[in-house]
Amino acid sequence: MRAIHSLRRLGTAVLVVAALLTLVPPARAGAVAPLYYPQTGHTVGPNFTLAWRERGGVAILGYPLSEEFSEGGRTTQYFERAVLQTFPEYVGRPPFVQGLQLGRELTIGREAEAPFHALPVPAADHAFFPETGHSLGGAFRDYWTASGGLPVLGYPLSEEFVETNPADGRPYPTQYFERGRLEYHADAAGTPGAVTLGLLGAQRAATRGLLGSAPFVVTPAPPALAQTISRFATSEPIIVLTLDAGADRGNTVQILDTLAAKNIRVSFGITGLWARENPDLVRRIGAEGHHIINHTFDHRSFTGLSDGRGGLSADARIDELEAADAIFAPLLGTSARPWFRPPYGDYDAALAGQLAAAGYRYNLLWTIDTQGWNGATTGVILDRTFAGAAPGAIVLMHVGAGSRDAEALGLMIDGLRARGYRFATAAEMVAP
Repeated sequence: MRAIHSLRRLGTAVLVVAALLTLVPPARAGAVAPLYYPQTGHTVGPNFTLAWRERGGVAILGYPLSEEFSEGGRTTQYFERAVLQTFPEYVGRPPFVQGLQLGRELTIGREAEAPFHALPVPAADHAFFPETGHSLGGAFRDYWTASGGLPVLGYPLSEEFVETNPADGRPYPTQYFERGRLEYHADAAGTPGAVTLGLLGAQRAATRGLLGSAPFVVTPAPPALAQTISRFATSEPIIVLTLDAGADRGNTVQILDTLAAKNIRVSFGITGLWARENPDLVRRIGAEGHHIINHTFDHRSFTGLSDGRGGLSADARIDELEAADAIFAPLLGTSARPWFRPPYGDYDAALAGQLAAAGYRYNLLWTIDTQGWNGATTGVILDRTFAGAAPGAIVLMHVGAGSRDAEALGLMIDGLRARGYRFATAAEMVAP
């Protein structure tokens, strides 16, 4: 009985920790882990980056086997040991990304086999789970606990028993869980490789005949350097409106109301601090179809040129990106990757490689700064915008209370339309 209560407390603690992990940046040591893996030729998708890292990354879930794609009406990505899917009904909450119950899928029809019978009495020295009627102990219990427990692997579906691995034809002590299958390798006893997690994601893809389909085709490595964009290369009469949010709540509601009334979607550069203080606005921005750009955590100049604070090291720059993404990505259900906007427009030659390594392909600047943040009147804002308007131009505005960009926005949209322009988000300008 003590084991039962102990595991219930453990399960509750694991779930609480998993929820908190969605609000803080993943732990890092040295350079940020890559998102593109040449081992399989695939990239961890923006919808799954945070969840994949929090649940163990390569060590637990394995390398990505596909790109993101739609399966059963849900955004999905296959990994060697898991299949992750998004659940939009839970956007902004930890269940937004869930792992399919591959262990349960794989054991359908085996309920009559002895290892899958629920135990009438808990096994001695094992933790017992009344939810499924099975116990967990020894090396498997240690691995299950260290690997995330309930949120990652789920409840046990069987007792430990010997089963032949279909991959190598050898028998191993095995135990099934809702989202995985554990095997014990006696020849590796005492090492981290003694317990391994079965390649159930790969097995599911093969069983369903997916390995030759488009999402599973090997993709080329992304560029080694992020592209800096101050104007999009196009001859089409398209303007990209962007609004930075980092100071205060300001005029955001008015701006969103205007955009909705004009049926316009724009790109918002959001800092992590602003997102943390205004989660309702972040959710509304995402729900109304606007594009999100990572504008760092607290608007530090990466070079120190504009804020006089000495600039940031390579690791500190990535920490800024990770900290911001860890706050607003759960609110939106997706990462801001691959889009970044540097505070004050400050960047240096090293940043292009640092951004690319962290999964950011675009360093977005601007063509026209309305100067609304700097006290420009509505008339001046409009004059600057209309004078600089050109195909592919990027307009920089701000949502803060100190800017008059919100007052000018409706007139700006009407005036640009009258001049023959239409509008797109930054993301739409590079979409295939």
